[in-house]
Amino acid sequence: MPMDNIMKFRHNYQKLLLIGVICTLSTSAFAQAITASIIRKPIKETGYSGNGAASDYIHLYQRYLSGARGSRCAMYPSCSEYGLMAFEKRPFIEAMVMTADRMIRCGHDSKYYALTYKRGYPSLIDLPPFKKVPRELIYKPQSYITTEQPVCKNRPDSLKGFVCKLINQHHYELALLEIERLAYFHPQLADTSLYMQKLLCYDGLDREEEAIYDFMVYQPESHKSNSSILLQIAKMFYKIGNYKDAIAILDKITSTDRQITCQSSIYKGISLLRLGDEAKAHAQIRQTAAFIDDKNLVHNNMQIIKDLKEVPPKKSWIAGVLSIIPGAGYIYDKQPASALTALLVNGALFYATYTSIKRENYGVAAIMGTFSLTFYAGNILGAIKGTKRYNQKRINDAAMALEKSNHIY
Repeated sequence: MPMDNIMKFRHNYQKLLLIGVICTLSTSAFAQAITASIIRKPIKETGYSGNGAASDYIHLYQRYLSGARGSRCAMYPSCSEYGLMAFEKRPFIEAMVMTADRMIRCGHDSKYYALTYKRGYPSLIDLPPFKKVPRELIYKPQSYITTEQPVCKNRPDSLKGFVCKLINQHHYELALLEIERLAYFHPQLADTSLYMQKLLCYDGLDREEEAIYDFMVYQPESHKSNSSILLQIAKMFYKIGNYKDAIAILDKITSTDRQITCQSSIYKGISLLRLGDEAKAHAQIRQTAAFIDDKNLVHNNMQIIKDLKEVPPKKSWIAGVLSIIPGAGYIYDKQPASALTALLVNGALFYATYTSIKRENYGVAAIMGTFSLTFYAGNILGAIKGTKRYNQKRINDAAMALEKSNHIY
């Protein structure tokens, strides 16, 4: 058997094993809840709640079964870790549906998920909806910051030139140390240009929050009104995903310099797009044409906007209605692999329920029927969430194309 097929088999085996663990063992959670209600005792007095039982069984799977299968989950966190988070924070039924939704989607349609190397190998980020994805978790290729080397006419110029050399050689920590040394021993050099070098160092080190705090708290008004500095601070707000504050900073720029005006207009347009305000973003990008001399760049920007308008966003209610047929909602969301998994899993569970009833094995039929409904609901929930992933990717693709076209990194 080819190695790719072996890995796919192992991955599917993992999901089936986890489904079996949850479906079979977590039924005791219902039993405990019923027992507690019959003897009129709060569930807490019995030692652990229904969700606690489900979490215990997932821990059992992680400890004794997961490590023996010889492969690894394609998602971060893994399906079992995702289930633990869901059962710890959500009611039992909701947690079951969320876990079922995750297992249907696991490892499929990777273009809709961000990438991380948190475990040392590439994984697709998919945290529960009640958890925010940390910015540092998302993989981003290293970008290098450079600056112009000043023409040295005197000693102060040479000192600043050394800082520029360190930055251009990507020694940002050393450059920061040299900037602090110059500001302490030569306060007359602590001007706008030196502070800009400091911001570039923070940018190269991905320490945007620290730079923003320093700007807001410690810098004089002369720096807070400087258009070049404001543009750099706006870039940092943009990099950390705070697009509203990036726009607020950009609106303070009053420079008549053509390059600064052009860059601030582009950043504002892409920030509006990231916020989902497509109409204002389109208008803003069109305005940048007045400041750009490169006609090819203007054409590329307008083509990106045109392409985005030609691809309308998906509607979640349509995906939900279509999901009456398992997998149809995912097809609408253009996530075919998840659609196929939803159809196969729901079909298998429905068939198991049907055959159990036909054989008059009503105990198994009740269990399989419960989880058939759970995965059916997970299929609907997943398709509704899939529209959000589709729409977000649609916006992200256009924004990234604009960033690349305008050399924003």
